[in-house]
Amino acid sequence: MTRGTVAKATRNGHILSLDELLGKDDLPEEVVFVPEWDASVRIKAMTKGKVFDLREQSMPSGPESMDERRFELLLLVHGVVEPELSPDHVGVLQQKNNAAIDTILKAILRLNGMDAEAENRAKARFPAR
Repeated sequence: MTRGTVAKATRNGHILSLDELLGKDDLPEEVVFVPEWDASVRIKAMTKGKVFDLREQSMPSGPESMDERRFELLLLVHGVVEPELSPDHVGVLQQKNNAAIDTILKAILRLNGMDAEAENRAKARFPAR
């Protein structure tokens, strides 16, 4: 890492201690307006462990078998905190308006750093050699 990179990464010069890092509230919530329903839902960022668990649950036979439908529905169930959803709601959610569900999913993906824009930022920050 070059000196410029370190300075950029620690803008204020402060490097977190382990206690400070562990004490950070880094799981923000956000209210998402869903035009198709003329109402809102509340979503929350997930931990890295939760996202790993959801990916694993979506790959019954390993990485080659990723079930995108299952992954999206699990993201929805675990990303929406109000109203509270459970895996039992997956069947019902599949029957709801696609645009409404996609509005919520896009917000969940963005809040968790998994949207296309996050991928573009990562590619720009870490270009291929």
